[in-house]
Formats: sequence, structure tokens, C-alpha cells
Amino acid sequence: MGRSVHQYLLRRRLEWAAALLGGAEQPIVEVALATGFCSQSHLTTTFQRLYGTTPAAYRREHRR
Repeated sequence: MGRSVHQYLLRRRLEWAAALLGGAEQPIVEVALATGFCSQSHLTTTFQRLYGTTPAAYRREHRR
């Protein structure tokens, strides 16, 4: 796969978070906790590193 198990799982959790952000109107803190992050700030930092945007901005751009 070319990456560690931790990196693979982290990416999968971020993909899950992105799917939740694009759909339901859950608060971002609930999305963070539901996808295994310890806080909203941890999700935001990690999400921004992968997607180049914050979860709130991603939600605004990808709302269904």
C-alpha cells in the first residue's frame, strides 16, 4: 500500500469525516468524535493537512 497502517486508518477516518460533512447537519465536534478524533481541533488540524481546507469550509463547498 505504500503507507503505514496508522496512515491508512487516518486517511479512512478523514474520508468518513468528509462524507459526514457533505451530508448530515451534525455539528463538526460530533463528526470529529464519531470518526475517532479526540476533539474538533484534532480533526481540523488533520483534515486541513490532507484536504487543504478546514472542515467548515469543506462543508460549505460540498453541502448536498
